[in-house]
Amino acid sequence: MVEEKRSNRLDALNHQFEVERQGKKISNANISHDVGRRVRKQKLQSNKAKVSLTLLLFAFILVAIFSGVKYVHGNEAVEKNPHMEQYETVLTSTEKKDWKEKKNDRKQITLQLNTEVPVKADGKSAGIRLVNPPYNQYSCTFTLALKETPSKYLYSSEEILPGTVIETIDLNAEQSKKLIPGENKAVVTYTFYDRNEKEKGTYDVDITLMAE
Repeated sequence: MVEEKRSNRLDALNHQFEVERQGKKISNANISHDVGRRVRKQKLQSNKAKVSLTLLLFAFILVAIFSGVKYVHGNEAVEKNPHMEQYETVLTSTEKKDWKEKKNDRKQITLQLNTEVPVKADGKSAGIRLVNPPYNQYSCTFTLALKETPSKYLYSSEEILPGTVIETIDLNAEQSKKLIPGENKAVVTYTFYDRNEKEKGTYDVDITLMAE
């Protein structure tokens, strides 16, 4: 009788052990499944991160290429000027040195202009001598008018690129009739443009026209 009870108890313990063991297998299977899902999720996130990084790098390269092309194109617009040799006879020794050695400076606008401008006796031309040096980053246009009639131009220029010298201008015949022998107060108004042909501003310079 004792043997039978002991056997029944062992069977019960074996059964309980088997149930617990099966339960652990199920739990382990669930854990393995969860781990697998986490690993796949991490791989997917990692792949997404790689794709995002690749797209970002590609966008950066495109921006760099576009900026480089724009910069080169801008330089072409500024540097398509006549060579200095064209003006060798009219440049001073200091101007020649500056033209060769000075570097472009976008923060500074440099122009040279005679403030006493001789006018021929017939009133047809004036020796204005305007210099837009090659190290200037800005092209310009200018108008010339008498102080008393600033809206009636004696002269209106076309675009003057950096690296250009203008020595003589032809005056408007109708307006030049108003010149008197001797000193005539006048104003030169510049309009400056950047390499994208956007207007950057205007500047007035008072000069004297010396009529014969």
